[in-house]
Amino acid sequence: MGDNSTGFHFNTNATTQGATFVDSGWLLVSAVEFYINYAVIGIGIIGTAANAVILYAVIVHNARETKKRMVNWLIINQNLIDLCCCIGIVISMWVTVSNIYLTGSLGYILCSVLITQNVVTCLLNGSVINLTTITIERYLKIVHPFWSKRNLKSWMIKAAIVFSRIAGILSVAPLAFATSFVSEGKCLMLQLFWENAEIKMGYGAWNFLSFFLLPLIIFVYCYGHMVKKGKR
Repeated sequence: MGDNSTGFHFNTNATTQGATFVDSGWLLVSAVEFYINYAVIGIGIIGTAANAVILYAVIVHNARETKKRMVNWLIINQNLIDLCCCIGIVISMWVTVSNIYLTGSLGYILCSVLITQNVVTCLLNGSVINLTTITIERYLKIVHPFWSKRNLKSWMIKAAIVFSRIAGILSVAPLAFATSFVSEGKCLMLQLFWENAEIKMGYGAWNFLSFFLLPLIIFVYCYGHMVKKGKR
C-alpha cells in the first residue's frame, strides 16, 4: 500500500488555510460594519443638532412674519420630519450596536420598530411626500399665481401635512410589524415576506415608483417650469 500521509496533510492544510481565510474575511466585515454603524450614529447626532437649529430659526422667523403672510407649515413640517428622522437614526443604530438580548413584548417592539429601521423608513417616506407637496405648492404659486391665490386654501396644506405623515407610516409599518419576529434573542427582519418572490418584486416596484421615480418626475417638471417662468 502507498503512503497517503502527504496527500492527507496537504488536504488538511488547505482546509485549515481556507477556514482561516474565511474567518479573517468575516472579522474584516464585522470591523467595517462596526465602524460604519458608529459613523452613522455620529452623522445622526450632527444632523439632529443641525435640524434642531434650523427648525428653531424657521419657527422664530415665521412667528415674526405671521402678521404679514401665512405661516409656511410645509417647510416647518419638513424640518420637523428631518429632525425626527435623525433622532430615529441615532436611537435605532444605538439599539443595533448594543446587541441587546431581545425577549418578550419589549424585545418585539425594539425589533419591529427600531432594529428594522421601521421608524426611520417611515419618516424618510413621509419626507419624500412632503417635499413633493412643497414642490407642487411652489409650482402653483409661481407658474399659476392667480389660480393658486383663488383656489389654494390653508386647509389643503394642513391636509397634505397629515397625509404625508400617515402615508409614510402606512408605507412601511404594517409590513415591518407583520414580518419581523424575535428568535433566541435576535431580531429576524422580513424573513417570511421575502420568501415570496412575487410579493417581493411587487413591493419593490411600488416602492421605487412611489418614492423615487414619481417624485423625481414631479421635481423635474415643476422646477423646470419654474425656471422657465423666472427667465421670462
